[in-house]
Amino acid sequence: MIYLSWRQVDWQGDLAIRSTAIVSQAAIRRAVADADPSLTLWSVYTMDEVLDDVVAEPRLNTLLLSMFGLVALALAAIGLYGVMASAVREQTREIGVRMALGATPSRVRADVLRRALLVCLGGAVVGIGLALAASRVIASLLFEVSPTDPLALIGACVLLLTVAAIAAYVPAYHASRVDPARALQAD
Repeated sequence: MIYLSWRQVDWQGDLAIRSTAIVSQAAIRRAVADADPSLTLWSVYTMDEVLDDVVAEPRLNTLLLSMFGLVALALAAIGLYGVMASAVREQTREIGVRMALGATPSRVRADVLRRALLVCLGGAVVGIGLALAASRVIASLLFEVSPTDPLALIGACVLLLTVAAIAAYVPAYHASRVDPARALQAD
């Protein structure tokens, strides 16, 4: 590092001013003009404006990826709801027989939810395995988190299983309200 006086050299560059107060561009221009009227300022930016330009693209990428993730989560929930509703509809006769033999609505609801969550738990295990296998590839896309971070992986699994439980609850609720006499007459 060397000291080079800017008054002795034809210099163009950046000048940073540190201040504890919020300073406007006009105040900076006046202060520089008071110090040396021959200096010309081409553009004056606050550090927040400079940093906003630097982080604008990563911020947009994060927003877009978050939105795509939410859409994927919603589509997964809708798909799970559709599959569970179809499975419950196909098992209406079986559920009616079970209820006619004394199964309580809460037991029927628990069985339907258990089946849905077992499938989702299997998907979560496979997903964690694939995420760990692909960790080297996705490492460059992550910011301040490791691709094998247990908190992030467990958090994602808990979120997905919660969404799956919510999506499976509606068909399970409808299954628990099946009228045994009507279900047996359906065929």
